[in-house]
Amino acid sequence: MRNNEIEGEPIGGSTETFISHKKDVAETTRDRYRYRLGIFVSFCERRGVWSTDEIDGDLLADYRAARLDDNKTSIKTNEANLTTVRMWIKWLERRGKVQQGTANLVKIPDLDASDERRDVFITHERAKQILDGLNKYEYASLDHVVFGILYHTGMRRSAILALDTDDWVSDSNVLKIRNRDGTTLKLGQKSERNVTITDSNIANAIDDWISEKRPDVIGDLGRRPLIATAHGRAHATTIQKAIYRVTCPDYFAVGECDDTHDRPSACKYSISPHDVRRSAITHHLREGVPKEVVSDRMSVDQSTIEKHYDRRTMDQRRENRKKYLNNLS
Repeated sequence: MRNNEIEGEPIGGSTETFISHKKDVAETTRDRYRYRLGIFVSFCERRGVWSTDEIDGDLLADYRAARLDDNKTSIKTNEANLTTVRMWIKWLERRGKVQQGTANLVKIPDLDASDERRDVFITHERAKQILDGLNKYEYASLDHVVFGILYHTGMRRSAILALDTDDWVSDSNVLKIRNRDGTTLKLGQKSERNVTITDSNIANAIDDWISEKRPDVIGDLGRRPLIATAHGRAHATTIQKAIYRVTCPDYFAVGECDDTHDRPSACKYSISPHDVRRSAITHHLREGVPKEVVSDRMSVDQSTIEKHYDRRTMDQRRENRKKYLNNLS
């Protein structure tokens, strides 16, 4: 219900203004704020709520319930989402755009150690189906290159966004991941490495993307981004949307997906770029690749692999160890 004592403003525009004022945080953090608040804006629009002076406890309670009912997201993800919404509403309170005390109505879910793990990933068989479909129907497209690189190498979204065309060494099928001004890696120089693309279909797709399909654009810093759109270096949301698209079964066959949704990001089968990273790490481990090799290739320490990424069953771990024990006397 509209509060006549408050001079509201459009919700969507307000979130963008809030983000633009966050000069003291990294661009990647602003991207996360934009993504999280975008979910809330979409929820409000579906409810017919357009102005900040219409935000009340009932709306926020319904939003929290909708987030917690979404079985595709973890408690930790929902905690981050709702914390960002509350931060924005506190900012609105200071400007007199919502009723004082509204931010306190955003209830943050409890988080314990077990909630830090999330089990969303795709099997290698499903990943191969996606790659085969991309190779056949969307060869050397942005979606093909993005999914191919992310699943094959398990790199972070920040890493693929940091790549330039010169970072692809075609003769040896190597991607050079470097930390540079404007495209920093999560762990800085510690994340720098060279990774080999051993899948010839993906390597060929990168070659043909660069030579035939990549928009001929220069980034803000005078570099030629590998993952580019007509506007320059791709945005983090470009990667997010690409992964949502290709992991929804509707991408290749309309009607194949049994979920009702109006966009790929709402499909219960679609996953995020970080879930692709988890899937890649899980596949490497199940194939018996030693953790120290996975650690170096994917820029993740072994304790983190144990805690967040290793989804092998006890039998799968036993079989992997067996490969190294058969020759012992």
